[in-house]
Amino acid sequence: MYNECRQCAEGFHAPLPGTVACKRCPAGSISSDDRTTCTACPRGTRLTSSPPIDKAVSMREWSCVACPQSTYSATPGSTKCTPCPAGRAFLGHNGTSAANCTVKILVKTMIKVRETIEQLHSSKDLENSTRVIKVRACVCALCALL
Repeated sequence: MYNECRQCAEGFHAPLPGTVACKRCPAGSISSDDRTTCTACPRGTRLTSSPPIDKAVSMREWSCVACPQSTYSATPGSTKCTPCPAGRAFLGHNGTSAANCTVKILVKTMIKVRETIEQLHSSKDLENSTRVIKVRACVCALCALL
């Protein structure tokens, strides 16, 4: 006779004591530490992966991760992040709606140009005259975008 209780694998749960079979957590959710409940990933995140139904995966494969820049997830339990609308960006992480996508793409370009100019200014490999020419070229490229 088998009397030993076993904990469900990550991604599965057994809501009642003495349950023989573990149930798979719904898509977009992770199991609690004691494997008695499942919790949906919060808005602004997504589940990293979903295991096959018949195979348990280790804890490190199951987690809610922040949506990357220029994406968002509006509903709890998301399994993917939605890209910002065309021409918009979100420079932070954990976007929760399209309203987070307020920054125009031009701002990202300006930031890159500024970083390039700063690198040119601090470069010790370029002669001063060459550095000035390259900085002016960057500024002209930026002006052309405006």
